[in-house]
Amino acid sequence: MILAPLSDPLLRFAVCRAALPEEDVLCQDSEIAEALALGYPRLGVLAPMEEHPWKNAILSSGVPVLVLGTLETELARPVPGWTGVAVREIDTSVYGLRRLMAEAGSPPGWVDGVLVDLSRMCGFPLPYEFRGFVRRLLEFPARYNKLEAMGAVAELSTGALKARFRRRGLPSPFGYLSWLRVVAATRVLADPSITTVEAAFRLGYTSNGNFCRSIQAVSGLTTTDLRSPEGRNRVLSEFVTYYLTPDVRDRWASLSGLFRRVA
Repeated sequence: MILAPLSDPLLRFAVCRAALPEEDVLCQDSEIAEALALGYPRLGVLAPMEEHPWKNAILSSGVPVLVLGTLETELARPVPGWTGVAVREIDTSVYGLRRLMAEAGSPPGWVDGVLVDLSRMCGFPLPYEFRGFVRRLLEFPARYNKLEAMGAVAELSTGALKARFRRRGLPSPFGYLSWLRVVAATRVLADPSITTVEAAFRLGYTSNGNFCRSIQAVSGLTTTDLRSPEGRNRVLSEFVTYYLTPDVRDRWASLSGLFRRVA
């Protein structure tokens, strides 16, 4: 997930083209505010000469920041929080900007770690459509807490999304969503200072009780179980067993363009 509070439509377009095809690029104030509070953005992209109400919040949040400056901008004295600089006149080509965004956003975050672990456990590269489904939900679990939100990415109603999966012989998208919300819970609960009430809010559950019951119903584990590395590994292992078997690889790949941007 990229936070890009940019007013210049050409800069927004450049960032969207350079971002991973499987991730969201958020430009609206309300989306950025919610993502800073409840999500896990991997990078912010700012223009130093533009004033924006959430610019300082991004800089102070600890999210890696790439600054899109101009040749006239004083870039020799970056403000605290910058992790990379791109010059608009030179670096806004797709491949140049993509490289700089990757460098500024490194090292890979926890979502990338989950994707690597899932690929290792199932024994094959993850299809792009599957990666798009996973990355969006894990980076912003409060936003993608219902199938309606994931359907909106694919520009499909919930019923049409379920039908698309059914026609390809895939398990229900609701099953994927439910298990991935448990995976997201392992990340939140790994912090021992986070209560289950706080975790439920961050993950988009309606209440603490609903959160605990849902986790147990889906995984058979308690929220206490999820706080340990062993609990996380068990969740990933069972998710792979039920939902990432070799026969689903080509079926996910057949959902071409559903959960990623296609140039």
